[in-house]
Amino acid sequence: MREATEVPLVLPLCGAANSGAEDVALCGAKAANLNRVYARCGEVHIPAGFVITTVAHKLFLVVNHSASSAPGTTSAPDEMAAGSGTPCVEAPDVCEERCRWPEAVLRAIEAALVGMTAAGPAPALVAVRSSGACEDSCVSAYAGLHDTFLDVDAGDIAHVLDAVARCWASEKSERAEAYRIAQGVRDYQYGNLGVVIQAMVHPQLAGVLFTVNPLSNSTAEMVINYSIGLGDAVVSGTVVPEQVVIDKKSGNVVTQTAQEGTEVALPAPLCTSLLRLARVAETVSNRFPQDIEWAWDGATLWMLQTRPVTTAPQSRQDIFSNKCTKESMGYVITPLTFSTFKELIDSSMSMLCASQGIPYSAEFGIYDLRRGRVYQNVNVTGALSARQFGATWKQTCEEFELPEEVCRLSPAYSVSAWGMVTGVTEVIKMMWKSGTFLADVSGVVTASRNDALRRFADACQSECDGMHLSDAFAELEKLLRDFIGLGRVYMDVSIHTMVYSSLLTELLHDPPLHTALLTGLGDVWTATQNERLLGLVQLAEKEERAKYLLLTGRHDEWREQLQGTEFLEAFTQFLLEFGFRGDRELEVACPRWLERPPLLLRLVACLMDKGTDCGDCHEDVPVRRAKPSPQELRVNRDAAVQMALSRQSFLLRTPTKHVIGRLQETTRWKENAKSVVVLYIALARCYLRRMASLLAADEGAATDCGGESVLQSAEDIFYLSLDDLRELVPLSPEQRLEHRQAVRARVEVNRRQMQQHEGMVAPDVFVGAFPAASNCPAAVAASSPGATDVVVTGVGASLGTSVAPAFVAASISDAVRAMPAGHVLVCQATDPAWTPLFLKASAVVVEYGGLLSHSAITARELGIPAVVGASHCTTVFHTGDVIAVDGRYGTAKLVKVASP
Repeated sequence: MREATEVPLVLPLCGAANSGAEDVALCGAKAANLNRVYARCGEVHIPAGFVITTVAHKLFLVVNHSASSAPGTTSAPDEMAAGSGTPCVEAPDVCEERCRWPEAVLRAIEAALVGMTAAGPAPALVAVRSSGACEDSCVSAYAGLHDTFLDVDAGDIAHVLDAVARCWASEKSERAEAYRIAQGVRDYQYGNLGVVIQAMVHPQLAGVLFTVNPLSNSTAEMVINYSIGLGDAVVSGTVVPEQVVIDKKSGNVVTQTAQEGTEVALPAPLCTSLLRLARVAETVSNRFPQDIEWAWDGATLWMLQTRPVTTAPQSRQDIFSNKCTKESMGYVITPLTFSTFKELIDSSMSMLCASQGIPYSAEFGIYDLRRGRVYQNVNVTGALSARQFGATWKQTCEEFELPEEVCRLSPAYSVSAWGMVTGVTEVIKMMWKSGTFLADVSGVVTASRNDALRRFADACQSECDGMHLSDAFAELEKLLRDFIGLGRVYMDVSIHTMVYSSLLTELLHDPPLHTALLTGLGDVWTATQNERLLGLVQLAEKEERAKYLLLTGRHDEWREQLQGTEFLEAFTQFLLEFGFRGDRELEVACPRWLERPPLLLRLVACLMDKGTDCGDCHEDVPVRRAKPSPQELRVNRDAAVQMALSRQSFLLRTPTKHVIGRLQETTRWKENAKSVVVLYIALARCYLRRMASLLAADEGAATDCGGESVLQSAEDIFYLSLDDLRELVPLSPEQRLEHRQAVRARVEVNRRQMQQHEGMVAPDVFVGAFPAASNCPAAVAASSPGATDVVVTGVGASLGTSVAPAFVAASISDAVRAMPAGHVLVCQATDPAWTPLFLKASAVVVEYGGLLSHSAITARELGIPAVVGASHCTTVFHTGDVIAVDGRYGTAKLVKVASP
């Protein structure tokens, strides 16, 4: 991430390509949208002007003593600290007798005003409008919430600065705060408002153009509202405008509504120009309906701004689903984990969407926390998919497996037939560039892994121990900035994987064959980890001292008892490479193997237990006994490829082969990228543990807090948010102690809330507010004695069959402690820390996940049958029940009930 001094404070509107003015986070959506239209169609007329970036806004807040309103900003660079005065705006944290302007910002604005004369005569008057990072997105408009100033004297710099300052101050207005509250926005960060300054247009007619009929929701019609004079009167509702509905295909007027005695005809040339403008704006936005403000001076049609239409005829509430989150984060998470997760995801998504020319609002992101659990906002995700790929609401519902009654709800967007065609074009572009994309992905992921492993080894070898609090937090912030690039790659490769999987589903219509094509991919780092772990098991069986320690359970004495053994050397090396793993490893509060080596030793001891053959569990059903070798898996995969191609027509054979190959590659790199994400989380935990030791009484807080502590225990740090730490760390030790009572109270409140959330039933899908406990679905009853007709159905994720006793594991520690070899592992979800247990299991049945989930990928690499997405399997089956698992058809059938 660039430092603030490297980021431009002012950028020209409609300037050179790749100038940065299309960056929503830097310039706001209004400026980005205008530049995007101009860059793709230079025939559109946009008033000359420039945008003051969000960086300038943050510096302005810093200089005016508003650091608390701009989290993460503590001081201004020296060269920007000089103050120039302008009349004060009446706003919180900015109101003094005079506002102070950073000298660099002031110089940049003055130069930009002078630069507006380059294209023609200097404008006497300009318009000053907000351009927020969360405005004008496909989810929220923020229309009219921030102040606009018209007819500002461009020759009077004080007048311009006053308008800019007042525009920024409106970010804290009552109506803006009320809107954010109504939209459910929490922890809003001030300082995200760009400002657009443009030459004033004095029109004969002006108004608003909707490229979709907002009354009928028809994408075949556009609606024009207009009046004489400035369009601000139409937008603000101070006049009753003329209204014309036009058929977009023919250009004919469908209906026209005029006010008696004030009818003003829409000139035919203007009507034609507006129709052309509507088509251009929709094309640039991938056919997403647009709300365009325009002005006509009698000769030229000017576009003043364009934004996605966010309203629909019916009221709607957001739909939330945990389909994509419950496998890896299906538990109540700490405030520190979620605040960090959301910031990183939103930053990564903003970067990814900006590269695709799509506005993305972090305030209405794709993830939200509800009752302590992470849910995905289906409306936001669907709107982004529609914008990029032309995905329909029906396709979104199918992807999230929404109930029929939820699918019938009105979506927040519509997609025209042409939008679908545009989406297909985007998919073709994706396929065309896939070779370069995969090379970039493999390079970024591999480099990130190597760098993070080095930093993790350094951090674990006591290099964190000497850090001061501010140093540890600085390292954490640097790590988070570095993560954003990796996060973008991970999300991008995940999108590619889903697209290729959907294409293959349409081409094959054969789920078992689809599964077989993803078997034996090779070069999956989690599989490499498991192979290395098996090597440790084999080494322990050869060395008596290691074998004795592991099988007698004296794991806490490992360092002393294993001195001088080959096993200790291999075990230590394994910890350096894979010690970042742990149970619930996306939760930053959970310990890692490197912190607690006995956890890993117990896992090695568990794998040394060979168990007994379960082949006679039920004589009527064949039992899978031996796991196939990697070579056998590859042979089976190649045979599946040939079978898939043989079923296609000659014309589809080559595209099908391409889709299969790309899906295999993206699946591999998606799984590898997730391993690096976990590595970054483990490294972040190293820095957080050091910070906790300096803030907590039980780990030497005296070094930073004068003998007293802010936190009662080191674990309390995870009950604070990332912004809490950003406020706490820059304070002096004395100031931190002054805040001790408030910090401890916040920790206690958050801890109690998490405990309450743990006891709540979490629905897979809900609309609007999180449902009360009484409205959540009840758990399915377990199997009754003697019942043998119970079948749980899910997704066949890894081919093969197995009949064996079930081991129902509530946690990884349960399975490590007690699961016999050869049993079927039945659990809610698995992460990579669970996968060594797959080496011991005859099959896996998992309540959450899909064909591309971690459980499915690992099971296929090991060649064991797996069924994922098997709802309620942990309540239907008991430990000891004999079950028949069929990975082809995705079923787990109760064969014999466990003995009492």
